[in-house]
Amino acid sequence: MLTTSVMVVRKMLEAVAKTQALAQAHDAAGQVDAALAGYARVVAAEPANLEARLHRARLLQDEGETGAALQGFQDIIGQAAGRGALSDRESAVLVLANIQLGTLEMGPGRYDQA
Repeated sequence: MLTTSVMVVRKMLEAVAKTQALAQAHDAAGQVDAALAGYARVVAAEPANLEARLHRARLLQDEGETGAALQGFQDIIGQAAGRGALSDRESAVLVLANIQLGTLEMGPGRYDQA
């Protein structure tokens, strides 16, 4: 029984990893809609995946979806704050999210909000 559960979890993790890799390939190819959809599926399956959240928020920013991008970066920061120790990779994602959030907050027409 435990072996079956472990196998199911492994398959789910593998599927999420494949979905994220595919989203990154779409992103690199400039296929924004497919990349956004892929990152959304990854985040839905694995809400703690800060890297997928970062890529999604960055794409939203690039597409001019400022409000959604702001929320995405804020969500990353909030999730990271609720955790204990972060891995080096998660720490790097957190730094990038903070930089991007600051960039958006200081963007044209947003000085009053920053």
